[in-house]
Amino acid sequence: MPRPQLPGACDLTLGSLQSERWPSEFQQGHRVLDAASVWLREGSRDGKRTLDRKNMNSTYGGSLSARSLDKISDARFSSLDLPPSHISTAIEDPARKIVVASGALTSREMRRIAEEEAVPGTENLTAPLTVDERKLVDLLQSMAAKAAQRFPSMSDCFRGLDPDRDGKIDLSELRYFFRTCGQTDVVADGFWKLLDRNRSEFLDYDLLVSFMRPFLVAAYSGAKPRPPVKETVTENRAALIALVKEDFEELLLAVKQKARGSLKPRKAFRTIGLPGRDHIGLKETRAFFRCFNIDADEVDAFHEALAKLGGGEVTHRNFNDVMEDCFVREPDYGTFRIPQKKQRPRPPPTLDDPAGPEDEDAAFQMSSSRLPEETLFSFRKDVETKLLKEIREVMRDIGYKVRMSYKRPRDALRGLDLEKDGVIRREEMRDFFRGFNKSESFADRVFDLLDPEGSGKVDFAEFLAHFDEVLTPAHRQVERA
Repeated sequence: MPRPQLPGACDLTLGSLQSERWPSEFQQGHRVLDAASVWLREGSRDGKRTLDRKNMNSTYGGSLSARSLDKISDARFSSLDLPPSHISTAIEDPARKIVVASGALTSREMRRIAEEEAVPGTENLTAPLTVDERKLVDLLQSMAAKAAQRFPSMSDCFRGLDPDRDGKIDLSELRYFFRTCGQTDVVADGFWKLLDRNRSEFLDYDLLVSFMRPFLVAAYSGAKPRPPVKETVTENRAALIALVKEDFEELLLAVKQKARGSLKPRKAFRTIGLPGRDHIGLKETRAFFRCFNIDADEVDAFHEALAKLGGGEVTHRNFNDVMEDCFVREPDYGTFRIPQKKQRPRPPPTLDDPAGPEDEDAAFQMSSSRLPEETLFSFRKDVETKLLKEIREVMRDIGYKVRMSYKRPRDALRGLDLEKDGVIRREEMRDFFRGFNKSESFADRVFDLLDPEGSGKVDFAEFLAHFDEVLTPAHRQVERA
């Protein structure tokens, strides 16, 4: 429902602004819900997720620390049925090794790992990754890049995991998580076999979040999750680059001739760029040359020649140095923004001094600017603090359950205004809050807050306006003629 427009500049006062924003008879109650509506979108981000298990808490963000690494290692070694004296000589743990390779550990934790590696018989977590481990890292990086494009925050990535809040994840939930990140069920099954070595049919929610968190942090922040690959060949690098150019002169000449046409090299370079990864795979090299209609065995030989320069991997640095003569570099003008004038704070007009013709400019600036938002606990003097806290928790639950439990957001409000007369009655308000596990006494207190005159009716359109954060434009109420 569109809210009333502000009055003219001549009659503009602070009291008129507040009275026109909400009707006077519903002013306080609806202002409380309007301030609490921010928790509809913040409910899944703030605070801890309360699990059904006693004395067990889990967070959406997870925690990546040495303790989390020890838990991952204990869960892995528990499936081997080894005595404690033989745990140090067990096979290397790929989960811990991959987390260390992500580059998200602090310097203190890296020093602790270095001290553990100094003990004879312990696993080497900082050793170079194998081919299979590198493929797994590439998989996690591609999933994180897909999730960063699809979800606005990291908490939204894990929204489909553990819907029953028991702290455990089964195979079907993991498959759903992989599908949201652009992977198939076959890939999810292989990932499941890697982490579920003891075949318990469940994965711990905290450990999975801790395992995925460094890659998601790198994808959302744009930082690299691990240090770049060290080049083994450092001597005579310029001579080796020149030798590769000489061996594949015809291939580079074909790219140079076709790049002068309508095709922009920028589109070709998009095939080899992934956030947080410093090397280029064979499939990406083939896709790059396929943009220039070059698909032959010579491309594979070109990739192998560049891999010898980077210690078995094709780095972006070597690739760009070889291809730099094929393209005309475009100037980088950078980015800029138009500076905005800073609005100086102006004292609000008082009720005793109405705005006159000489203050029309100041009144117009106030009408075009937004009033400072009221927080939920700004009403502690007039409303019970306990009721304000309960309203905040209910808004959190509504923001979570509307997205997870209803096909259409408006279905959550279907029990209101059953007679289609634009009015909510007390029984309907009780049914609405009963769907979010709240008692009738709480519903009555909210109803009395919205109906201070005791008329027994609450305007449905005004109540619906507080849920604009979860209702899409197609599901909002339309004004009838």
